[in-house]
Amino acid sequence: MRKVLLRPTHFTFHREGPAPRFRAQADEASALVRIEFAARPQLFTAPQASARTPETYFDSAAGAEGVTAQRLQLAGGKSTYELPNPVWERLRGNAHVFYRVTASDQATPDWAGTAPHTVRSVDDGQAAAGRAHYFGVPRDPLNAPWNFPDQEALEQVSPYYRAKLTLLTRYPESYEGAYLLRRFVGHDNYTALATTQRAKALLVFAATDMPARRALLQLFDRKIPAFVAGGSPAPAVRSQDLSAAQATLLDNLTALVDLDPHLDIPDGGDILVAEAIEEVADPSFEINQGTKGTCVPTSVSWLMATYFPAEYVRLATGLLAEGGKVALANGDQAAVPADTYAFDRAEQSTGVASFLRRSWFERLFQSSMMSYSRPGLTYSNIRDVFTDARGGLTMDELCRMLRGLRNRSHQAIAGAGSDLVARIVQQLQQPSLPVLTQMKWGTGSHEVVSVRADVGEVTFRNPWGGMNYRVGQVLAQPPRRCVNPSSAEEAMASADLATVIQSLVMEA
Repeated sequence: MRKVLLRPTHFTFHREGPAPRFRAQADEASALVRIEFAARPQLFTAPQASARTPETYFDSAAGAEGVTAQRLQLAGGKSTYELPNPVWERLRGNAHVFYRVTASDQATPDWAGTAPHTVRSVDDGQAAAGRAHYFGVPRDPLNAPWNFPDQEALEQVSPYYRAKLTLLTRYPESYEGAYLLRRFVGHDNYTALATTQRAKALLVFAATDMPARRALLQLFDRKIPAFVAGGSPAPAVRSQDLSAAQATLLDNLTALVDLDPHLDIPDGGDILVAEAIEEVADPSFEINQGTKGTCVPTSVSWLMATYFPAEYVRLATGLLAEGGKVALANGDQAAVPADTYAFDRAEQSTGVASFLRRSWFERLFQSSMMSYSRPGLTYSNIRDVFTDARGGLTMDELCRMLRGLRNRSHQAIAGAGSDLVARIVQQLQQPSLPVLTQMKWGTGSHEVVSVRADVGEVTFRNPWGGMNYRVGQVLAQPPRRCVNPSSAEEAMASADLATVIQSLVMEA
């Protein structure tokens, strides 16, 4: 057995809320697991065994008063584990509860002689040094619950997440989670949904963290332009993906909540769901290429999250899953290159600036699209080149990517710079998708997305994402100015753009 993971559904569990829930995964389909909980990491170790009490330690393999010893066997390498209520009632008096998991492929495991082997757990040496994974146990004072205005949808939410929502109704109105929930269920685009969709919206709200709940409200404010939605602008939450099923954004976010991620992704489900919500709520702020030369797929991922958010989340659900594969809109399959899961020092080291970090899905999408667009070769996320040592993508390869993602033909357009700029202006003066634009950039080339054409200048979205620039700051190579650093928008005089533009890619 290579590894086993234990992921909590949330980073905190209120002492008066439902018992903590976890998803266990292993690379052995029928692995047996032992799960331990402790008030401090040292209690996991044998020398501290005499200091354990029912209020400070629990071992699923040994059981406790009112809880029989459990033989926890994973079915198909995965299972849901909920801490037994009698144990939760004893442990919830601690400010933090630490946890670890041990796995075995033996029919009768010797747990005392089996060291935990997992990226989400600790061995005895680490535990003795005070290191372990944990969740917090808030003790916020609660009130009598306020009357939830949508009982019809609430009843369709699974009992576990229904209990999480009911707990929020007992918080004071000054508590942000309760305030956001009130605003959420009163939002026009929420109340206009069918009951089943409202129930999914509530589940997604309950399943994620506070920043993502703010983003969820922002997402409910978003509208998809009429030329994409068909007829008139439509709420983003009602958008449908590009699969034959035409699942909605809320359908796909719900699927992401239930996802068992790839074993090499250590983050919990609440984090992955939160990242997806934040990216489709505000793509211009969230999406970036990090330290990699992936400007082409990053520009395309921004376009997908902005105009096709349901499809963006569908792709995320497939690529984040254990198989690391997803069917594209045209039926082709895209797969994550193996080294994309490896620790990336250029991106994950503690000294790397936060605006250069990517979410897990950003990394997986960009790598898989690089490989898909150049058949026969594999892209390395760590080395940022293909197996033939080349990097970047050609415009014909970008057209292949777009054909796969949208099931529409696209064409690369070259020519005189002034003609290409005129083509951009003409395209952006009518309702249409932005124009993918390749230009000379320093000593190489760079792909951006032209989004507006004003008098004498073109504004584009730089896939670098939000940078440490000032509004109006003049930049060089090529000459441009910062328009909005938080949305990564920059502008270039049309005359300057004509000297550096190389080609466009547009729907054929």
